[in-house]
Amino acid sequence: MLLKPKDNKFHFLTKAGFTLVELIISLSIIIVIVSLVVINYNAGFSETNLTNTQNSLYQNIKLIQAYALSYRSYDNVLPKYWGMYLEASSSTSTVFADINENGLYDDGEADILLGGKEIVFSSDITTCNIKSQSSSTVPDLYVMFESGSGDMYVYNSTSSNPNNIESWFIELKDARFPIGKLLILNNPGLTDTKNCACSGSANWCCSFCVSTTTCSNY
Repeated sequence: MLLKPKDNKFHFLTKAGFTLVELIISLSIIIVIVSLVVINYNAGFSETNLTNTQNSLYQNIKLIQAYALSYRSYDNVLPKYWGMYLEASSSTSTVFADINENGLYDDGEADILLGGKEIVFSSDITTCNIKSQSSSTVPDLYVMFESGSGDMYVYNSTSSNPNNIESWFIELKDARFPIGKLLILNNPGLTDTKNCACSGSANWCCSFCVSTTTCSNY
């Protein structure tokens, strides 16, 4: 009779333990939760990188506009334009001075000691799409400000000459997540920034969106 309570206690402890199936289910739930936390963290980090790159391009476009308005010289030469060159699927852009007046970015026109620079985007961010309001995607873009007047001319390498025309859209995308940002250039020199996504009426549709029924097309 004295052994019975001990037997009952031992039996109680055995019933309170985890079975192998319960352990596997618990671990699976933990793995799913941790995975979701990591994904959300990485997505938030990518959103920050997109915003930083968008702001960097915006600020540097304003910088070259200020260069043009202030008659900034480059190696003691007044350039026809101060410009920025962007290329589709690239993770960099270039600030340069058009000293040979051909409207293009050439070697020797982006010396950092003279006002030029290469802008390196944040991690995993590229220029996904470049287009005007009435055209299809173009391979690259020149954003030019005329020295003195500060007038903006936006065009691409398939154009013969700089033109001061319609709005242009520069789309930035994260390589890992379907999120993006837009930089919008308007005549005569206005620059705007927008969110780019595949849902929500407050967002502009990204070029990578499969469905564009709930966002605004650009």
